[in-house]
Amino acid sequence: MASYNLKFCSAFGYASRVCDHFARIVDRILESAPFVESILVVGSAARGELSYLDTDEDFRLFSDYEFLLLTRQNVDKAGQYSLGLDIDQLGHRLNPASPLFHVDLTWYEIPRLPRLKRTIAVFEQKATGKVIFGQDRRHLMPDVTAQNLDRKNANEILYKRLWALLLYLPQEFFESCLTPETMNVATYVLARNALDLTTVLLPYEGVLLPSYVQRVEHVAADYTSLQLGTAFGADFPQFLRTCLASRNTLSWKGSLIELYTRVVGYLELALRYVLARQGRSVDDTSRALTVQSPLIFDEVLPKRAEVRRALRVLWGRRSLRQALQWPGLAHKGLLTACLLHMHRSMIAHLNGNDSRALASMESARSLLDMLASRPLSPWEPDEPFIHRWLALRRDCGYFWWEFVRKRTPVFYRRIWSLTAYE
Repeated sequence: MASYNLKFCSAFGYASRVCDHFARIVDRILESAPFVESILVVGSAARGELSYLDTDEDFRLFSDYEFLLLTRQNVDKAGQYSLGLDIDQLGHRLNPASPLFHVDLTWYEIPRLPRLKRTIAVFEQKATGKVIFGQDRRHLMPDVTAQNLDRKNANEILYKRLWALLLYLPQEFFESCLTPETMNVATYVLARNALDLTTVLLPYEGVLLPSYVQRVEHVAADYTSLQLGTAFGADFPQFLRTCLASRNTLSWKGSLIELYTRVVGYLELALRYVLARQGRSVDDTSRALTVQSPLIFDEVLPKRAEVRRALRVLWGRRSLRQALQWPGLAHKGLLTACLLHMHRSMIAHLNGNDSRALASMESARSLLDMLASRPLSPWEPDEPFIHRWLALRRDCGYFWWEFVRKRTPVFYRRIWSLTAYE
């Protein structure tokens, strides 16, 4: 095993097993891709916010490991996919007990670093990335501020959080039969996804901070002077602080169903808030997203991608009409509205309101049907609600893989595994 710069692990007090994981992963990367010039740890591990359970009997990661690979020249997609699958398998062997854990690789070409988009991800990578192999090239990355930030890219975190709730909440949560292990998973998923509300909202206040701790404390300290304070209610700062603590302790005092309802409610409120910041009043969130989506999301697709996806619709749906309509749709707005309806449906179901649950699920299905490149899973007339809902969740997963993840093999396997149901 080669020697790498892992001093940050000690600085953050990470378990020795975490350092060993990093070294083994980087060994495998360099063995398969010796042309990689620099490797950085980014994400929660680089911010000192890695979440894991470490006892005498058990070691389970809840956060993922994210690596930034810097190369001199472009690496073809086949090479990236091959290494991604290999590292994903290694990650599963290192931590097989957690359905949340995975290893993500992001590739940047060194000559193109100055031209990277000014996104939240690039801001965090430059501010907190830890170089564990090669030279530190972060000075070549653009300076990202609240003023030059790509706001539409940041807004898209909101629908990504809605999807993460749908993907990572365990089936046992939706079926109200949590075990101690799946309760830990559900608690982490709910608390962690709530924290990204600060990631999206604070730039509207002219504030850009790289960690959850800093963002939550800023909201709590300055809440009365923030514009968002009038929209999110007096309890919002304490809610965020409680979520921050629960992300680490993996425990929540109270009902997880109530927490789920609250997190989804705040994500919907945030969508309404960013629309309001564009001068749009919102009566019906779902309707507003399908009509006004280009105001808050980047709905522009490269022409080649539009044609390629329209052809997939033509091939999969055998419908020229749907294929011709597909390029003109507000894809991200429709997807976001679909995800909202999926969560509304499950919240109604968990609270015993079956008619509302079914109506919201049918709304979600109608929206997804406009986007999907293949027929949705059929519903049997006497099929239980939960089976229909889980089947629709899997259909959402296929579209996410195809549209957002651009058919990357490692994400297909991950999504298909997490959305499997019996």
